[in-house]
Amino acid sequence: MLLDEFPIETIQMEIPRIMAHHLVEAERFIVAATGAGDPIRSFFREEVAPYLLDGRASGSPLYSAARVETVFHDRAIRQPEAGPLLQKLKAFCEIRRQYDRQARIHRWLHNWLCVHVPLSVALCVLLFVHIVTALKYW
Repeated sequence: MLLDEFPIETIQMEIPRIMAHHLVEAERFIVAATGAGDPIRSFFREEVAPYLLDGRASGSPLYSAARVETVFHDRAIRQPEAGPLLQKLKAFCEIRRQYDRQARIHRWLHNWLCVHVPLSVALCVLLFVHIVTALKYW
């Protein structure tokens, strides 16, 4: 299941570096495809770039998949010629959203260890006590 949900899984510590690389790639793509005063550039600079760098922590509405659809659909209606460019930006946002989900699950799993390990040790101790007690009274 996790492999299906996270096809681009990576080490959690590497996410900021990878997203910085994706940001540079997206920026090159934007600069090559748009002119100086293009509204897509300002959209990228103001909304997409902060989300790509900081993810959910940026407070961007792009964190929500439903909101992404709305934002990019509205942009596509206003600028139909920018459709392929918007699809590329949307793909970068989807990558960031997957990394955010992966990081959240990583935190849950590591925090679960704080509960799981002490309970496992306690269970092993109780098992040993049970064995000793059962052999004593057998």
